[in-house]
Amino acid sequence: MSILSSICRVPVVLPPSSSAAVVSGSAMLGRYAAEVRDVLGGKEITSMDQAKEAGKEMKERLWEIMVRPPLLPPLAVAHFALCFDR
Repeated sequence: MSILSSICRVPVVLPPSSSAAVVSGSAMLGRYAAEVRDVLGGKEITSMDQAKEAGKEMKERLWEIMVRPPLLPPLAVAHFALCFDR
C-alpha cells in the first residue's frame, strides 16, 4: 500500500482489519448523511430525486470527509513515482 500511495501521490487509509474498514466507512457515510440533513434544514429525504439532488449539491463534502485523517501520507520515495511519470 505504501508503494501505491507513493506512486499515486495519494494518502491511503490502512485500517487494522476488514471489519475496521467497514466501521470507518459507515462512520464517514453517517457523518455525511447528518450534514446533508442539516443543510436540508432537517427535512427528510423521501424520494430518489431528492437524494440525487442533495448528492449533487454536496458531493465535494463527501470527498472532504473521506480524505480527512487518519490517513497515512505517501512515502517520500521518489524512485517509485519516477517509474510511472513517463
